[in-house]
Amino acid sequence: MIDLWDDGDEFCDLRIELHTAFNLPAIGVNIKPLSKNTTTVEEQKPKNVSVIEPKPVVNTSTKLEGVSDNLAKKIEILKNWNNQDTLPQDIAQDLRAFIFPSIAQYIEWDNEMLLEKTFASNTSKYFKQRNIVFYSPRVTRETIAGVKLTLPLNPDDKDDFLETAIAFQGILLYSHYKHWKFKDSNFYFLAYSKQLEKWSQYVLTAICRYPRESGEAWNPLPAAVELLSISSTMAGHDTNSLDKLINALFLDIDNQENVNRASSWKKLFDTLKKHRQDLLDIVQSRIACTNLKTAIIYRLANLPVPKYAQH
Repeated sequence: MIDLWDDGDEFCDLRIELHTAFNLPAIGVNIKPLSKNTTTVEEQKPKNVSVIEPKPVVNTSTKLEGVSDNLAKKIEILKNWNNQDTLPQDIAQDLRAFIFPSIAQYIEWDNEMLLEKTFASNTSKYFKQRNIVFYSPRVTRETIAGVKLTLPLNPDDKDDFLETAIAFQGILLYSHYKHWKFKDSNFYFLAYSKQLEKWSQYVLTAICRYPRESGEAWNPLPAAVELLSISSTMAGHDTNSLDKLINALFLDIDNQENVNRASSWKKLFDTLKKHRQDLLDIVQSRIACTNLKTAIIYRLANLPVPKYAQH
């Protein structure tokens, strides 16, 4: 022990802390002072070593750089809405004004052979800006004509609700910055792009199912063409060939005096004339191209319309 803790050759007691640490009884010989090379326990402690205390984690997710207090408040409201609070009307209107044209631009109307202004405009009877509504814990009795888009699409799905709220926050931030290069923009843009695809697909599917009470997809084009061809034939236009029939669909119906016709014939003809413009709108809105003749032939045969006929 002396060899370990002392560099001398005299037999003596060690320092008290060493006897205590190793449970050694004292022998009653004077304690020899420590040599210059011997250090105490305190002296063996490292010097000039600073202890780095862990810093508390600060949640900066709510801190927005370069935004007004009003926008920061709206972002916070959307977080509360995610917890199923009520969404104020001013925020709802801002979101509608952004989402509606985004959906209208996202849908490939030409590929669907649909006329955008007929199915997605503020004068449309199918889908317009006011048809976008937002979840509310309160029961509302608002009547929406046409396709109603309620967001989130699945309010009972917590993940969908959260992603929708994040997408809404991204919309407000984009409207403020006018670009997607702000801090954490990728996070918001990913949520927005995923939701926009879902919203657009929902609207398109609802439009295709809208004419039928059963909700099944239905293309009214063949029926409209048949009714127009009947009215053209009754008006005396030549419909003996497919080319002549298609041309006759868009010819004016003469106001003939059908004095020799039965009353039922006259009633049918008057009904067709009354709704002729509506039938033409159906055909033209679902043949969104310049080459109507080719498009009608392909659509009636349930074949994809060739690219050259879509322009």
